[in-house]
Amino acid sequence: MTFHDWLNTPGLFRCVIVELDYIDNEQTKTAYFANCPFVSSGSDVPAHQAYQDAIVGGLEIVRTMSEVFFGKSASSISDLELVPTSFTRSLNDVENCKIKIYIGDKTWSKTQFMQVFVGVADTVEQSKDKVSIEFKDKASALDIPILTSVFTAGPSEGELLPLALGQCFNITPKLINAATHTYKFNSVQSSAVNAVKFNGDLVNPTNYTVDLIASTITFLVQPVGNITLDINGAVIGGQYVKTSNQIVNYLIGTRLGYAITFGVLPSYTLGIYIDNDTTYSDLLDQIAISIGGYWYFSRLGTFVFKQFSGTTGTANKTLRDDQNIEFTRQQRHRLKPIQNLTLGYQKNWTVLANVAARVFDTNPTLAQQLSNEQLTVSDSNAVNGLSITTPTLIANKDDAQTELARRLALKSIARYVNETEQLAAPFQWNLGDEISLETPAQNGNHAIITRFAENLLTNKISLDFWQ
Repeated sequence: MTFHDWLNTPGLFRCVIVELDYIDNEQTKTAYFANCPFVSSGSDVPAHQAYQDAIVGGLEIVRTMSEVFFGKSASSISDLELVPTSFTRSLNDVENCKIKIYIGDKTWSKTQFMQVFVGVADTVEQSKDKVSIEFKDKASALDIPILTSVFTAGPSEGELLPLALGQCFNITPKLINAATHTYKFNSVQSSAVNAVKFNGDLVNPTNYTVDLIASTITFLVQPVGNITLDINGAVIGGQYVKTSNQIVNYLIGTRLGYAITFGVLPSYTLGIYIDNDTTYSDLLDQIAISIGGYWYFSRLGTFVFKQFSGTTGTANKTLRDDQNIEFTRQQRHRLKPIQNLTLGYQKNWTVLANVAARVFDTNPTLAQQLSNEQLTVSDSNAVNGLSITTPTLIANKDDAQTELARRLALKSIARYVNETEQLAAPFQWNLGDEISLETPAQNGNHAIITRFAENLLTNKISLDFWQ
């Protein structure tokens, strides 16, 4: 019997085994627990390991996409509740320790079990009836500033070194040498400087020199007013980093070292300039909102970043009627269609209140752009519905129009979020998976999973699906 067949067989007991790291006398050790007596086989790792029959509650894993299906998806797991014994009460130091959870049949070897969760423990709570191990949301590890290095000398001493990614319009560089009129505009190598402006007025290239390796610009004349630049930002490993895929891979993979699973992402050029305490999570949300995407950490700790594209008509998973718990399937939300949609593009990183008069005379379009936060594109569906305006990090008009058309098509009719409770079969499914419905719902027989609440001990799963 395959693991999938086993999950689809009603009435079978689900053995849950847990491997919890903890600190004892400054050494990392591992505790082994289960919800029934279990011993690993001689070929398992670890071999012949007895798992204490101590799990009595908790272990519900919840993952939810945002209601607009863009940005961060929430993830949480309820406490691991253990029988109070002398050993479980001694588990006082578990903060930031790894926990692994598996499910399978108690007659199997451990290698036949499916790993369903990898997480990090937080604290221990004790009462007379139980010992509870609380968990951290792995996404909280991304609630840290992207920038940490500061200028150590010069006029900008103590300020954060900026980071420019993609095509950035009208950024303000940092003065590093007043005597030589030298400014720094990126903390890594840059691809190009496309325009230089004093109060919005274009500066002749003969009046400055640029060092793209050091990402500095030196003026040969006295700078006047607001000094701003249009640039193509970071070059990493010889590659100009500009698309959502490249930017997320650099931030989360290269800088933080996480394994990443990407969906098919659009090749839009984005523009990002950071010179403040923006966190990884905040920027990931901004990127996701810009491309209509979402992100989360999978059960096994892999960072996932995908675009929400609705149903395609192709699904390799079926929501079966015989797995539904009776009378639990029902409509939870009706989402209105979009009638009017406006998307911003080419974000202005330095909105100017004092644009030079000459710019209004010679290039009024640029003058207007310099005075506003973004340019916009707009269109509508022939329906009665919502009017939405969304700023984005998209740099170019053509890309913004492509995304505008995609979103309008996705929301040209009313959409629905339904919920149901099922038995254990969906444990292998993920947020964003497309499923076929044995019994069609309001918009046909294909849907997208948008929420899971998986209880490992009761074998019940509550899920929401969008269509």
